Amino acid sequence: MMEAEGTKYEERKPRWVKQREGPRDVETPKQKGKKSQATKKQCVGDTKVVFNNPGGLGEEQKSLRWGRRMMELADIAIGAECNQDEAAQQDFKRAAHWDPYIKAQVLHAGYQRKGTGMVVLIGERANATEVMQRQVRDTTLQLIVVDLTINNVPHRIVGGHAAPSADLRKKREYYERVASAMRAIRQEDAANPFAKRRVKIWGQDRNLTLDDRDQRKPMSRTGKRWAELGEAINEASEAIAEGGDVIDAFRILQPSREEYTHGSRRLDTIEVSEDLYQPERLPRLLTCEHVDRDKIAVLLPHARKGWYKWEPEHKAVVITV
Repeated sequence: MMEAEGTKYEERKPRWVKQREGPRDVETPKQKGKKSQATKKQCVGDTKVVFNNPGGLGEEQKSLRWGRRMMELADIAIGAECNQDEAAQQDFKRAAHWDPYIKAQVLHAGYQRKGTGMVVLIGERANATEVMQRQVRDTTLQLIVVDLTINNVPHRIVGGHAAPSADLRKKREYYERVASAMRAIRQEDAANPFAKRRVKIWGQDRNLTLDDRDQRKPMSRTGKRWAELGEAINEASEAIAEGGDVIDAFRILQPSREEYTHGSRRLDTIEVSEDLYQPERLPRLLTCEHVDRDKIAVLLPHARKGWYKWEPEHKAVVITV
């Protein structure tokens, strides 16, 4: 190679450069300048799952921008209270498939009317295979169940939305119906020789609190109806866990922390198989954090105002597995 006049080329000597950051531990160190664990750097093999109740996605632009926000946060998103009719569902599926900021498969379930409807988005980054939505025969039940395989590990994603009524009997009936639906799916699996034991991830809006740490004002949870409700919730948990148990990811990682997802209560949770909380196994639960509503807010077009800010009604819950 010819050298330009006045230019001298030398052989570069290789040298070792010590890496400043060591391998990540289970708690995952925070990125510089980041306060929330939900925004930590994702490592190879990690899977992020988010649950959010946006409070309605009937408008095309609202569902599209909400989908983008969820896919920014996670690889798999579970949504409640979507109230999308059949036409809106099909539009959202097409848009999510082609939109470069979403690139996700969209699955719907639950009776789609105001205040109801479940949705699951499985992003391209999740590298999910063998995706199959399980049939819930109770068509008005706010429950969606999706089986899939991630990094060669079988998973089951469950999304739910408990009755918003203050009547404890309606909440008990909801969890009894969830238990019945999950037992029916388990019976189908028992008859299938190729069925696999799966990691369970259950995101839900419980519409109640079971602990005074989860609300600003303490309350009494005694009496026959509370006892019956507790039994129904335990039955639903056991049916989803298939004989084991599911644990509240936020509470197991942060036993004393007080945060709320809707007003002054922590209504939204992600529960996981208890075997995910074992340091020696993979996959395992790493983090669980809440993302404030203003951080998942979007701008929407308005006929008269031009643009307006829209925030989902609940904070988002994000786990890293």
